[in-house]
Amino acid sequence: MTKLSMKKSRLRALKKRARKSMTCRNEILKQKKVNEPDGKYGPNATTPDLAAVDFEIMKSAFLQRLECSTEQIQEIEAATRLQGEDDGSWSAVRRDRITASWAGTIAKRRTKIETPLVQKLLYAPSKVTKAMIYGHTFEPVAAKKFEESTRFKVERCGFFVHYEHGFIGASPDYLVIMPCGKRVLLEIKCLEIMFGKRNAGSEEHVMEFSFNTH
Repeated sequence: MTKLSMKKSRLRALKKRARKSMTCRNEILKQKKVNEPDGKYGPNATTPDLAAVDFEIMKSAFLQRLECSTEQIQEIEAATRLQGEDDGSWSAVRRDRITASWAGTIAKRRTKIETPLVQKLLYAPSKVTKAMIYGHTFEPVAAKKFEESTRFKVERCGFFVHYEHGFIGASPDYLVIMPCGKRVLLEIKCLEIMFGKRNAGSEEHVMEFSFNTH
């Protein structure tokens, strides 16, 4: 092996060693960054703006305000059957309660995480998307089709407040009156993405529905 070849060989070895060293260094730094304490936890977390005693008093008062008697639950449901089309009653009773829209997010919530979830729940403005408008427009059409195909009576329903936990509520799409007199919930999904699909209006088109006892 000539001197030139030996120099090239040593140079390649040095470059390879340098790359390996840099890779190891980057991995160490990456692990260190991942393992660093999260500023949103522990002593650096945002502290409540109320004393614990005051917070508990206000929380209890807030939850108590959401509790409803059986008669009130029935009145609220009847008064909100137009849902988003009413005088604002539906939005008012829904605003401070946990519904399906947020139930999953809340259930999976880590107790010490610092993000403005409560602020979003209570004060975020309502969003109306194109898909929501489409669904709202064609839900009555789908309900009518369902009624005709099953021969079950379908009725609109309003907002239901949980009879034990007033901070929980639900807005089913429709109620179905079974031949036995039992009422079940009908949830309709009108997907804009299906509009214009081949056979979308035919008998072969799939209509998804689910029954839940009420």
